[in-house]
Amino acid sequence: MIKKSGVSGAKENPGKKAAQPQPIENVSIPEMVSHYLPLGIAAVNKNNIIEYINPKFTEMFGYTRRQVPDLQSWFDRAYPDRAVRNRMSLAWKQEMLRDSGPGSSREEASTVRCRNGSEMIVHIRTTTMEDDRHVLSFEDISERVRAEVLMLNGWNIYRNLVETVLDWTWEVKSSGVFTYSSPQVKNILGYTLSEVVGRNFSEFLFKKDIKKFNSMWRECVEKKKPISFEISCPAKSGSTVYLEASGTPLIDKAGKLIGFRGINRDITERKALEAELHASHEKLRALTARLEDVREEERTHISRELHDELGQTLTGLKIDLTWVARRIPPEYPALAEKADAMKAHIDSIIEYIRRIATQLRPKLLDDFGFIEAIEWLISDFSERTNIRCKLRSNLTHMTIDPKASTILFRIIQETLTNIMRHSEASSVAIDIKKTAARLLLSVRDNGIGIKQEDIMGSRSLGLLGIRERVAILKGTIKFEGMPGKGTRIKISFPLSVLTGGESQTQ
Repeated sequence: MIKKSGVSGAKENPGKKAAQPQPIENVSIPEMVSHYLPLGIAAVNKNNIIEYINPKFTEMFGYTRRQVPDLQSWFDRAYPDRAVRNRMSLAWKQEMLRDSGPGSSREEASTVRCRNGSEMIVHIRTTTMEDDRHVLSFEDISERVRAEVLMLNGWNIYRNLVETVLDWTWEVKSSGVFTYSSPQVKNILGYTLSEVVGRNFSEFLFKKDIKKFNSMWRECVEKKKPISFEISCPAKSGSTVYLEASGTPLIDKAGKLIGFRGINRDITERKALEAELHASHEKLRALTARLEDVREEERTHISRELHDELGQTLTGLKIDLTWVARRIPPEYPALAEKADAMKAHIDSIIEYIRRIATQLRPKLLDDFGFIEAIEWLISDFSERTNIRCKLRSNLTHMTIDPKASTILFRIIQETLTNIMRHSEASSVAIDIKKTAARLLLSVRDNGIGIKQEDIMGSRSLGLLGIRERVAILKGTIKFEGMPGKGTRIKISFPLSVLTGGESQTQ
């Protein structure tokens, strides 16, 4: 046995956290090296006597060589639990019986009880030397194991979460190749995990969408920005599946993009419902347009009946009354006065009928065009309500489809009616502007202003009628209003619809 000064003879000092290295004399180079290693070192001979421990061993466990002179003493102190101690003793005996040559080693991990009562998880390597001695090295791996346990627990929680939700969770490289896929891909697209992992995202798309998808993907990679898109995919069964995808970039410590992690949600059913709802809206729009046509036809019919039939009948009655009035003898002045009063009354009825007939279907709209009909409408509105109304327009040499011009006329007419009934305004400004692709209509008053709840209120039938007519012409409408600051209605129509280039009922 080789003597070592300053190690085996060191006095116990439990109060010190670590044993201070002492000068070593008459020791081998390996022992000299082990004296300063960051690992706990113990040398055991073939009789299980501990010949040497380095200062790190004492620092780690709190035991000196005097306290653990042999392996059994070490086992008794390090493993107070009998079952664990017996297992470690048995493992050591098996190691001694192995016919292993110099340099062979065995590794294991165990929990060791330190002198102060704490426990330490250590990695133990047992190496066989040439002189049948064994060197045991101890590495404290407590923090590493705890971190790995926390990581494992976190990963298990993550996996339990992503593998129990209905959405398809995935991770891909920056190239788009899948490195992870949750099992839900089987329920959504019909592919197994082995059929997904290692393949590129674009391989699960229709060919017509790959170019657009790759362009979007390159932009997200270059700018390291999140992914968000909707796309259709062919399922393994041949059916079409619609996916709503969202993903976040994965950035390493150096700031390099290494991939994306995201979720794909199956929105096939939602798309079907949206398509069904859109079809219903289109049917309702077509029905509204048809009702508008029928209503205009009925208005035109009533207007003609009033103007042609009732108007002509009253005119004939006035002619007959004039004939009778001329033949009343002078000695009957009361009868003459009565006849004149009846003629004036007939005139007022004829004028009233003419106004109703014009409001039902302005003859100007058919004979002269849209702008002339609007000018008449504004003039009549100002005359009846004493509200100043000004029109500004840049429409010149523009032919508007007859049905579209009628709907536009009704929109402005209904807007003016609402202003008269609700706004308490004293002036109105109407602007009609033609751009390269659209017709812009603005109606602004200086009244009390519209409230937000009135804009969307179910009782606002006038506004509802305006919206319906705007929808027929595929336009957009926006209401702007503040209490005390008036109201402005801004409407935009595509010229292709107004000029008859596109059907209003499509």
